Amino acid sequence: VSWTGLYSPRRSGPPRRRRDMIDDHGSWTRAQAVDFLDASRGWAPRSLLIEAMEALKAVGDERSVDADVLVTSSVTSSEEARGAPHRRRAADLGCGAGTEVLELLRHGFEVLAVDLHAECVEETRRRAAREGVDDRLETLVADLAGLELPRDRFDLVHSGFALPFCPRSAWPACWTAIARSVRVGGVFAGQFFGPHEPMMLNAASADVTVLDREDVANLRRVV
Repeated sequence: VSWTGLYSPRRSGPPRRRRDMIDDHGSWTRAQAVDFLDASRGWAPRSLLIEAMEALKAVGDERSVDADVLVTSSVTSSEEARGAPHRRRAADLGCGAGTEVLELLRHGFEVLAVDLHAECVEETRRRAAREGVDDRLETLVADLAGLELPRDRFDLVHSGFALPFCPRSAWPACWTAIARSVRVGGVFAGQFFGPHEPMMLNAASADVTVLDREDVANLRRVV
């Protein structure tokens, strides 16, 4: 798990282009989503995802890793109980332009890509189709608030700077759904806003979820 703005305000915030994408309510308009797609094409996969995939190789049932990656344990999946071959599955919540989705697909995962904006989901599917890996891709246009995920489904759940935009009132249910969707020995890799995130300076009244270190430590308690 990584944070931004966890301890104290920074003098130099994110680039103006990024900050201007956030309106006074902490959300994006359709035009802003399209602007983000234009800006993010060509970006490399987030390092946190790469670390999570590497950690997953070393994680066994009911074990954790000594890294900034959160590992959850749950009951044995129905797939394992039936003795069926295990297929590696991942979810990317807030997939954006699909950069991390493509990285997961290239590594053989079946991937569920979720985003609130249809433009992002469509771009993700187009990119996967161009590389011939869309047969392992499932997409969903949905808000993280109220998102339902199958229990014990994923080996890896990634969310890059999307979860902070889940409204505070919806956050407990959102996180519970995410945590319970992770299989035995699975990995969650995500990014949150700390109390002094500069991106929120022009959206002081935004209904977003901000977590401090104690809040993140408590995420492990969800079973």
